Amino acid sequence: MKRNLLFFSIASALCVLLTGCPDSNPEGTVEAKIKNISIKNTTYAGTVDNTTYTVTFDNVAAETNVEAIEFTTKLSLGAKLDKSVYDFTQGASEDGKQLVQTVKVINATVEQAYTVVINLTDPVSDPQ
Repeated sequence: MKRNLLFFSIASALCVLLTGCPDSNPEGTVEAKIKNISIKNTTYAGTVDNTTYTVTFDNVAAETNVEAIEFTTKLSLGAKLDKSVYDFTQGASEDGKQLVQTVKVINATVEQAYTVVINLTDPVSDPQ
């Protein structure tokens, strides 16, 4: 009887160890996606398209400091942005109302580039 109990205990322990917890990522794939994004310390939220890998911010005030844009994001588990601050002064349209920059999401060995477009409103105040 003791021998059967010992065998059952060992067999049960092996089953638990071998099966473990259910895998939260059953295919073993790693993602590098933006789930949501906003410009830090503002109310500007971007529209994310994970099919074309673009993010669009509309009606951003022209007075926004586009030399030092920081984002608040929700990314795939374990992912991070390639930089903490982005300079959108390079990549402006001819009229300066549309700013474009590439932002990369990195997760382990997976990297995904997003085209981020900031559409500026007309200035409300004159620069000083």
